[in-house]
Order: sequence, then structure tokens, then C-alpha cells
Amino acid sequence: MTKFCGSVEGHVLSLSTFVARLFLALLVVLGFSMAIPSTAVAQTTVTNVVSITPPATIVNTNACGSVTSGVCSATDLDDVTPSANLGVTKVASVTTGTVGSTFTYVVTFGNTGPSTANSVTITDVLGAGMVLYTASAQISAGTITFNPVVGATGVTATTATLGNGVSGTLTIVVTVNSAPAGSLTNTVGITSTTPDPTPGNNTATSTISVGASANLGITKVASVTSGTVGATFNYVITVGNAGPSAAANATVTDVLPTQLTLISGVASAGLTLQTSTTQITATAASLASGFAGTITLTVQLNSAPAGSLTNTVGITSTTPDPTPGNNTATSTISVGASADLGITKVASVTSGTVGATFNYVITTEQRPGRLLDQHRGHHQHHT
Repeated sequence: MTKFCGSVEGHVLSLSTFVARLFLALLVVLGFSMAIPSTAVAQTTVTNVVSITPPATIVNTNACGSVTSGVCSATDLDDVTPSANLGVTKVASVTTGTVGSTFTYVVTFGNTGPSTANSVTITDVLGAGMVLYTASAQISAGTITFNPVVGATGVTATTATLGNGVSGTLTIVVTVNSAPAGSLTNTVGITSTTPDPTPGNNTATSTISVGASANLGITKVASVTSGTVGATFNYVITVGNAGPSAAANATVTDVLPTQLTLISGVASAGLTLQTSTTQITATAASLASGFAGTITLTVQLNSAPAGSLTNTVGITSTTPDPTPGNNTATSTISVGASADLGITKVASVTSGTVGATFNYVITTEQRPGRLLDQHRGHHQHHT
């Protein structure tokens, strides 16, 4: 009988593929059986044993390898390198950001195996023009270490192991603090000490456009805390643009309450003022970042509302405002009653003689257009 001893290298027989296949076919014809155990990918070392059992009609007279009851076998040891296909994506909650605004990035990461990924790190370095506002992390299995710092320019999350099929998310809220060259670009990456067979999906980039924004503000202060009907006083309106961009088509509007009549108005350079007796409008085609100006109004109180007088002014622009809460201002003053009284005294003669009599006519009045009802009295005095 001819002896046969098989060997395995790299999970295939050491014979050429053609010879090996021919030989295996021959073994089947002769009635030999051969067993090759399966191996697990996660192992770092694979033990592969091939054995040939001759049929009962054939006697193995020359043992090779490990022989048991006529079975001829051979063993091969191969090193297998684990691999983990990591991946990451990043999506922004907006397509355009404005300076001063906040928006959210959602980072999704995962491992599609086949092995567990060790010492995994997800790093997100925020691009120019952004700082961290807040952030959180979640993982479907295992634990993740994540310690974001408000105001930082990036975040890092780590996990000791990321199993096959495990995924997670980072939710990152950022504040836009400047407008770099028209766009905001942000890239996130994932790394591991376990080899990755497809590293092309280990980074993800999000780019959004960035638009101009102008933080406009306005205040209004009255020169008095209380007024009386017929009195005049001033309102001083202060207008400003805290930037970072110029404010296009800025408009200041102040509609006076019916109890007030505008006497005069004057505005700082850079503002074009239009007035009527009941309203003022100040406009500017562009208010530069850092602009500060005033509008001074002189008004007269022509009637008295119920206890107080309220006046509101507002400012608008076609440029987005990240903090619109300071775009209106209100001034309230108390109003007191008043009466414009008058008195006259007229003698009935221009000269008198001793023993003669004449009259004095004393007249009192409340002049028209005032709060109290008009009345007139005549008092005659005889001397």
C-alpha cells in the first residue's frame, strides 16, 4: 500500500490546488473519508487538523502524523488577525448657521465586525467659527467615557471595547461665534487598536454655509418720571449694533400714543429721520457693526390716560438677529392732573373822587384744552 500524509498551510493543502483537488477526488473514489474542522474568526490562532480514514478494505501500513486505528492525520497552526469594520457619520441640524446662533450635530458610530474593536476613540475637532455649547453620548452596549467642556473647540469619547454590532451616538450642540469665509466645516473620526479592513468610513465631514448676523439693540428713556397735561418732555432713544455683521435695511419705528404730540426730533449721523405728529421713523441702508447713535424726541402731553403713559420703540433689519429680545424698548411715566387757571381784575373807572363809588370786576377762568372742565366766574367788588 502507498502511504499518504497530508499537511495544511494557511487553511489549504500544501499541494497545488489542482493536485490537491485531484487527490481528494481519488480518495473519495477509493472510499477514504477526510475531516477538516471549522475555525472561528475571532481566534488569534487557528488550529486546523486534517485526517484521512481508510476504508476497512485498505490497511494503512505506514503511519504519518498522528495515527489512531489506521487514521492518518496532520495538524497546522495559523495566526489569524482580528479585524473590526468601524464607521462614523455626522449630520448637522441646519444647512445655514448665523453668528450667535446654536445648532446640533448628531454623530453616529458603530462596529460591523467581525471582531470586537479595542481601545476605540471618537474625536470631533470643531471647525473654525464654533465652540461647544453642550453635548451628550449614548452607546447600545458597554460603557463610553465622555466629558465635554462648555466653550471647548472639540470633544473626545472613548470606550475600551466596541463589540460587533454595537453602535452609539454623540449629540453635540455648538455656538457659532464667527463667520469664517462663508462656511463651517467639521470633521469627526473614529480609531481603534484593532485593524480595520475598510478604513475609508472612519471619518465624516459636515459643511454648512454661514450667513451674516447683526445683534441690534435699542433703549428708550424719558426725561421725566411723571408728566402733567400741557407739559413737554424728551425721549432719548439709543440705537446700537453689536455685530458681528453690518445690519442691512435697519428701521427704527416709534408710534406715539394718542395722548402725545411730537414737537421735534433729531437723529445722529447715519440715521435718516422722518417724522409726523404721531410717529417717527429712522432708517439706515446699513448699520455697521459697532454703530451707536441716538434719536431725541420732544413731545407734549395733550391729554391724560388712566394713570400712566406707555410708549414703545422697535428696530428691525433684513439681516438675521441672533438675540432679538433687545429689539424693542418701552418707557412708562405717570401722569398727574393739571388745570391752567387764570384771573383778571378790571376797575369800572380810571379815576375816582372822594365819596364816589365804582366797581372792580374780577374774572377767573380755566383756559381751554386742559384737563379740568372750563368755568368762568365774575366777582364784583364795590368800593
